[in-house]
Amino acid sequence: MRNGINKLVVVIIIIGFYLAVNGTAGYSFQVGSSDVQQLKAFSNAFVQVAKEVTPAVVCIQATKVIKISASDIPQSGDLPELFRRMFPPQQQEQYETKVLGSGVIYDKEGYIITNNHVVSDTKEIIVRLQDKRKFTAKLIGADPNTDVALIKINGENLPVARLGNSDNVNVGEWVLAIGTPFDSVFNSTVTAGIISSLGRNLNIIKPNKQSYKIEDFIQTDAVINPGNSGGPLVNLNGEVIAINSAIASSSGLYEGYGFAIPINLVKAMVEDLRKYGKIVRGVIGISFRDFADQDEMKKLKSDDPNGLLVTNVTSGFPGEKAGIKVNDVIVGVNDKKFRSSGQFQTFVATMNPGDKVKLSITRDGKPMDIWVLLGDMPAEVPQQQVQESEKAFNAPGIGLNVSENQTNPPRVQGEAKGVIVTSVKKGSEAERKNIKLGDIIYKVEKIEINSVSDFKTALEQYKTNKTVLFYIRNDDGWHLVNIELQ
Repeated sequence: MRNGINKLVVVIIIIGFYLAVNGTAGYSFQVGSSDVQQLKAFSNAFVQVAKEVTPAVVCIQATKVIKISASDIPQSGDLPELFRRMFPPQQQEQYETKVLGSGVIYDKEGYIITNNHVVSDTKEIIVRLQDKRKFTAKLIGADPNTDVALIKINGENLPVARLGNSDNVNVGEWVLAIGTPFDSVFNSTVTAGIISSLGRNLNIIKPNKQSYKIEDFIQTDAVINPGNSGGPLVNLNGEVIAINSAIASSSGLYEGYGFAIPINLVKAMVEDLRKYGKIVRGVIGISFRDFADQDEMKKLKSDDPNGLLVTNVTSGFPGEKAGIKVNDVIVGVNDKKFRSSGQFQTFVATMNPGDKVKLSITRDGKPMDIWVLLGDMPAEVPQQQVQESEKAFNAPGIGLNVSENQTNPPRVQGEAKGVIVTSVKKGSEAERKNIKLGDIIYKVEKIEINSVSDFKTALEQYKTNKTVLFYIRNDDGWHLVNIELQ
């Protein structure tokens, strides 16, 4: 109701603006007038797109198996204590729950695109078509790093939606969202809105391999609610330009912000899932981030606000072999500019191991091109166990504890021994900047860190700075992190 009122207000404002510009004296909208005809043509565009695409949109009802143990129960309160008594520490119980989602058929063989979070860890996947046919679907593959999944049904005369090109999407263009919100009784609900923004990184995808998650969401104000996940976002040409995936909401219901995965990224993922049953993604082996502000841009002699600052180059990976260095600024890939870090990741993710990509970078303000031969995505590195030594230090203003590094690694490229992070406080600056247990801090600004004493000295020396640059090493390689001192 609230959304309907909002749109009515928008219509009234548009009409008011029109009258203000053209004058109100003696003016009235008349049946058959050119103004009405234009509005009808606009309306008919929505009608035709809905007619064309809706038959290919399916309702997905999945049965998931949820496992729970004592370690999953919160550690305070009378009710959690009751549950902990029911579940011995090492015992797991499981139960089934129903999940509702949407999907879109994109070829006659019955392949359906949806979200990973709709069909992962499922016991059974039931697909219902608009013509009331029902199928049991097979999960072909899923990628938690992009929240894309591919399922398949066996049927004849299946309706098919056309996939578009998300690189051509523009902020402000009209789109339709089609899906099954709330319950199967709302099957094939169609809502309209515009593209509100591009390249959104929400940090909501929780993948198995944190280093390889990709968030390049298209934001829309078309109404999306629980159950719409996996359904298509469609342009006025009737082409699927994205797959609806998430909403930003304090209530769990629509509040004006919907997010969808660009179809070009989706196409690359489902092609791999269809061929191999898994994702075969080329990797460079670098970490990067957006610029914090203009001051940082000036410091690195960059004039491109969309440039990406390289914060880590993993040893032995293609990026290092090609000559990429920490503090390089990436401004393009294969002669294309990008609008966000997510779009850069999307460009790379559509390529395979063995492909060559040209990175346009600036180093100390000087432009250059670096060719990188993409490598294979490696297995996840297990997290190391960390023990504090007797020489430890708590930095409450940052939210971490450090200890003398007991592993005593050899110096690498002039790198100091460092201190090891033994704990990170929840909600702290350290956690916000993704510092983790086991990270080695080996330099703070210009001071090399060989001991806890060095670390204390560095924090004291730079305590008047607004931000301090930490040099960090972990299993992924070397990183630069800007820490705000409290």
